[in-house]
Parts: sequence; structure tokens; C-alpha cells
Amino acid sequence: PGHRPARSRALHNGSAVATLVIDRRGRLRETPRLSTVGLYDPDSGNGVLESVLDEIDAAIAMLPAADAREDEAVQQAARRAVRRAFHRALGKRPVTDIHIVRL
Repeated sequence: PGHRPARSRALHNGSAVATLVIDRRGRLRETPRLSTVGLYDPDSGNGVLESVLDEIDAAIAMLPAADAREDEAVQQAARRAVRRAFHRALGKRPVTDIHIVRL
């Protein structure tokens, strides 16, 4: 009862995949890439994308240095940021995956 399968959650809340390019110290080197299904129209110009990217930036910047060097900590911080931003903007908490590319 408490946990629905990811497919069922995605049907109701959409899904999001973010790709982060970061250096060894955990600093973002490029603007994150975000792909979504069932969340919003990226051409609508409603500012949702910008707010999600801002949340990711802030979450990564606030990580302690040791955590910023760990992929799992970066993934968790970014995942929470994406879900928080979409919940605030659209009332949805999408199934979210974070891909990390380290330079």
C-alpha cells in the first residue's frame, strides 16, 4: 500500500531525468540537462524549467565538499531538488533519475 510501482507513479506524476556535468570537486561545469515526460510543455514559457534548474544549482552548491565528491550524495541532492521544484510549481512529484558525468 505505501509504495506504488514506479510505472504507476509515473502515470500520475510524470517522470524527469537530469544529467549533471560536474568536476572532481562537485561543481557544476555546465547547465544541467532536463528531460521530462507527462509533466509540462517546455514551450509554454511558464518558468518551470528555470525554477527546476535553479533548485538543482542551489542543492549542489550547498553540499559539503566531501559529499560533493560522492556521486550518490550529488544524485540524492539533485533528485530532491527536482522533485521539490516540480511539486512547488505543478503539485507533482515525478519519478526522477539523475545521471552524473564527472570531468
